[in-house]
Amino acid sequence: MHLRPGEHTESESCFSAGFLFCRGIVAAATVSARVRAFKALTSTLMGIVGDLDFTNHAGFSWYCVLLLASGVILLGLAVLPGLRWGRRVLNVLVGLGFLGYAVYLTFMFHGGTYVVFFQTFILPILLIINSFRGLRSGNLRRRAARRQKRFQSAMSGDLAREQAAVQAALAQAHAQHAATVAAQTQAQAQAQGQAADG
Repeated sequence: MHLRPGEHTESESCFSAGFLFCRGIVAAATVSARVRAFKALTSTLMGIVGDLDFTNHAGFSWYCVLLLASGVILLGLAVLPGLRWGRRVLNVLVGLGFLGYAVYLTFMFHGGTYVVFFQTFILPILLIINSFRGLRSGNLRRRAARRQKRFQSAMSGDLAREQAAVQAALAQAHAQHAATVAAQTQAQAQAQGQAADG
C-alpha cells in the first residue's frame, strides 16, 4: 500500500483520534483537579482568614481586602521621613480606621448588615497623592534651606573680605586726613609765627 504524504491508514486515524480523546479527558481532569484544589485551599484558608469567601461573597471579600490594604499602605506612608506631623497624624488615623474595620469585618462579623464606604477607594488615593506632595515640598524646602545656607556662608566670606577692604580704606583715609590736618595746622602755626615777627 502506497500512501501519499499526509494520508493515514484507518488504524492510524483511529489511534490519533483516541489519543486526542484521551488527551482531552486528561486536560479536563487536570482542570477539575485544579478547581478541587482551589476549593480545598479556600476552605482551608477560611479558618485562617475569617469570613472571606471569594467564591460565594466575592464583593464582601474584596472589600475587606481593599480595606486592609488601604490601612496598611496609609500606616506605611505615615512613617516616611519628610512628612509634616499633620499629614502623619491624618495617615495614621485613617489607616487605623480602615485596618480596624477590615479586621472587624474579616474576623468578628458573622452576617447581617455592613456599611460599604466608597471613600475606601478614593480616600487612600488622595492621601497617597497628598503624602507624596508633602514629601516633594519637604524635599524642596530642605534643598532651599541648604542652598540658602551655602549662599550665606559664601556671602559671609565675601562680606568679611568687603568689610576688611572698607576698614583698610577708612584707615588709609583717616591717616591721609590726619596728615592733611597736621600739615594745615603746621602751616597755620608758621603763618602766625611769621605774622608775629613781622
